[in-house]
Amino acid sequence: MRRAPWWEGRVATFDDATPNSGTVVFVDASGVTRTLDVVSAPFGLDGEEVHATALPVEILDDSGVATGTTFYVMHPVLSMESRVHNVIGLAASYDTEPASASSRSPPQVST
Repeated sequence: MRRAPWWEGRVATFDDATPNSGTVVFVDASGVTRTLDVVSAPFGLDGEEVHATALPVEILDDSGVATGTTFYVMHPVLSMESRVHNVIGLAASYDTEPASASSRSPPQVST
């Protein structure tokens, strides 16, 4: 069994047929498996605006000290705007119960 927290990154390949550039799957400190989608071109958004407004997230070690590693996440407002574009522009993809449930719940953001 893996000790939490644990993570694994994966770069998407041509065979994946996904808009994601990749994913990061991790087990948080509570033992919950979570997946982060890495998207290089969010549907309906301007890539330059996404990049310019992205928020830095600093990786901490087990004692809460900064490791010097930082990654960026899409601004929450643009995340919600992207959801609207997805539901309207990709309506056929949202015509399933799991997709409908996802569109009713807010994105998960940890602090």
